[in-house]
Amino acid sequence: MSLIIDNAKRKIDEASYFLMRMHNIEKNVDTIQSSSSREEEYGFLLSAFLNACYSTIEMLRQDSSIESVAMALRIKRRDIYKNGASGGWRTISVHYEPVAPNYEGYIPPPADNILFTFFSDENYTPPSGDNVNFNFGENKRFYLTGNNNSSQNSLTDICSQHLSELNLLISDCEQIILAQQT
Repeated sequence: MSLIIDNAKRKIDEASYFLMRMHNIEKNVDTIQSSSSREEEYGFLLSAFLNACYSTIEMLRQDSSIESVAMALRIKRRDIYKNGASGGWRTISVHYEPVAPNYEGYIPPPADNILFTFFSDENYTPPSGDNVNFNFGENKRFYLTGNNNSSQNSLTDICSQHLSELNLLISDCEQIILAQQT
């Protein structure tokens, strides 16, 4: 289709890899490097994830016909991409200091703001009956706290949601390019 779209998709694959590693650190309470704590290693992967996401948008911006569409998402997600010392997570992580995830400050979300991210290749079979009970077990999830960054959903869930936004962006950009070619 387009080299730019293909390159953006490769960056999405890269971001997906880092997101899966982040999920594994939370799920298994384990690290790859014995010299790193879970928090440090999760922070390394978060930084890599955010850079892959940023690169996806930058690659799409190379085509002038879709640049404004790509920039619209970057502007919408100022929590990730805003420039400056008080900027978004990616900007702070790359240019100022590591973005440090932790466990504290969790605020239960209202019913209309709960994200359920499933990392499994197994088919889901809903339980019978009218009620669904979720057993979340011990809280091993990471959140951002302090500096008004408190979040009701885990960082992994927020990153997963952003990855979906990027996939939708690529799909929209593909449609624009296809429409121009006809």
